[in-house]
Amino acid sequence: EKEIFPVQIGHLTRNIKIAGDEGSPDLQYGGVFKVYGFSSLAQIDYVELVRMGQTYERGQFAFSFVNVDCKECYFKYSAIHNSFNRAFTLDYTFRTLCEGNIAADIYGDGFATDNVVFNGEAYNKFYTNLVIGTHKSWGFLEKGMVKSTGIHMPAPS
Repeated sequence: EKEIFPVQIGHLTRNIKIAGDEGSPDLQYGGVFKVYGFSSLAQIDYVELVRMGQTYERGQFAFSFVNVDCKECYFKYSAIHNSFNRAFTLDYTFRTLCEGNIAADIYGDGFATDNVVFNGEAYNKFYTNLVIGTHKSWGFLEKGMVKSTGIHMPAPS
């Protein structure tokens, strides 16, 4: 009798690559990609982010939308891997789409909303994202967070 196991396959490479320098792993201090401000418009798809995020710097995630209210904004079909602080974060952000992305070998959470309880973030959409291999991040000790999750949403709406 044959058993069938469904699997998810994710390709990490993309044609457009944004990377922290080669020395980033030694200090766990890589690049940071932020979209910031309520008037921002960002439509990002099919990019590869590697060696991103800064473990011991608060809020320095691999990719984040911060203070954005934009129903046309999205981060889609991209890969974030070998990174040092959360793959993708929404912080005080509304109506943004995160779809079809891969987070692999990440310190901290794969995908997260940061301040849902305090800022009332709403109407964000997360669809078919894949997280593989999250690691404890000691950079968040001041918040009491030492473990990591694939998806961190304190109060999903």
